[in-house]
Amino acid sequence: MPGLKLEIVPGMDYVRYRAKLRESAFAIDSYPFTGCNSMHDLLYSGVPAVSLEGKPWRSRIGPALLGRSGLGYLVAQDVDQFRQAIVGMMLSEELRIKARSDLAGADLDARLGPSASDEAQWRVAFRHALQLADTSKMMGQPRASDAYYEHYTVQLSGESDMQEGPMPDEH
Repeated sequence: MPGLKLEIVPGMDYVRYRAKLRESAFAIDSYPFTGCNSMHDLLYSGVPAVSLEGKPWRSRIGPALLGRSGLGYLVAQDVDQFRQAIVGMMLSEELRIKARSDLAGADLDARLGPSASDEAQWRVAFRHALQLADTSKMMGQPRASDAYYEHYTVQLSGESDMQEGPMPDEH
């Protein structure tokens, strides 16, 4: 396919890596272990990706991030759709421009950040973990997270759940 190239590059520092990503026309997500951090890096670099969604969670992370970013139309449900989406991105400059434009117009922090429901679930889980940790201490058992209890002051109400305190010693 004229004008298109595949480049495999050696490892590099994060700043150069992000700059290299921005040179990409688009990316193809891995399968069955779809991208999480790599997908975030692509999206925050303004690079759309094509992904194949599977049934287990490991095959749904990248597609979920694409969907939340407004690029759900680049998520394939089977191998044939995946191939078609890849070829479509390769051959259609219009599709690549649309995907980049949609991504540029997306408020990724709002779309990819935790929802109010996510935050509420994390608060419940965190409270439960604190209760379990306190129960084990009352029973005379050491707490694995003692250093982090000194590092963080937990506030279950107010602006923030955690305020930074003195750093624990790293062992």
